[in-house]
Amino acid sequence: MLRKSDVKWWILEAEKHPESASDIIEELARRLAELDAENERLRDEIVRLQHRVPASTSTTSGETAEAPADVRALQAQVDRLQTLLHGDASDEAALVLLSARLQAARVPLSLAHRLAREERPVLGQPARLRLRCAVVAHPGETLLLFTSQGRCLAMALSDVPPLIETGEDWPAGDTPVLPENERLTAAVSVSRLPRFWTVATRRGYVRQFLNLELQRAAKQGDVLLESPFPHDGPVAAVSGDRGDLLLFTRWGKCARFPHRAIESGGSSALALEPDDAVVTALSLPEAGEVALVTAAAAVSAVSSSRMKKFT
Repeated sequence: MLRKSDVKWWILEAEKHPESASDIIEELARRLAELDAENERLRDEIVRLQHRVPASTSTTSGETAEAPADVRALQAQVDRLQTLLHGDASDEAALVLLSARLQAARVPLSLAHRLAREERPVLGQPARLRLRCAVVAHPGETLLLFTSQGRCLAMALSDVPPLIETGEDWPAGDTPVLPENERLTAAVSVSRLPRFWTVATRRGYVRQFLNLELQRAAKQGDVLLESPFPHDGPVAAVSGDRGDLLLFTRWGKCARFPHRAIESGGSSALALEPDDAVVTALSLPEAGEVALVTAAAAVSAVSSSRMKKFT
């Protein structure tokens, strides 16, 4: 997928790193060619199917039957590609709800805010038990999804269906994307792509990846990360371009170190007790505050400079 933010980022990178301008232009040209080829392939497939089976037929009652499911699916893909090419997308951000087996639904952020003001839940109690991740995404952004098997997947916001009614039965009617033995472990919404990604697992193993490497794995659904610890899946992915990586664990431990300190083959960030686990990670800003929220809803704000005391 090609977004306007990609082009802006490439222009900035070319200005900052003129020695890499040719590589950036080649990558941009490759992605444009891929998008154009996919668009043409889908159009040819629709034409072929429509010649083989008419898109609509007359019924005995005079009504018009719907086009075959495969034609409708291909037409929907072409429509999405046209939306990406021409930028005809809504400006409304959405709250994306994800289950452990990667069923997904989206709620307009304005609706989520209104429900919160009215003290009404977005999901009913049974549905909340099936919720694994909630991510805020904007039009044109891509969701990067990580699984218990170390795989990386990509999902466009435009491919996420809207939540039906109040979500009491969600995701009962949605077909699971992941197999029975695989679970969603982390999700992040991407607008501006970094040059490097840092991925952290629940047992504190961290590794850096080039953005192109991660994007390739996401496109193909390949295994991205193999942890040296058993039954260890990714729990967070953050920009690794600059600054420090900050890890938090279930029992309140914290580790902070520069992204550049991570070894090429990955590093073990901290020693954990058997019942402890990393729950989140972030790239520490140079200035500002970090809000810490516990499972008991206790909230505190700590300045970036004071985070050194927790290393």
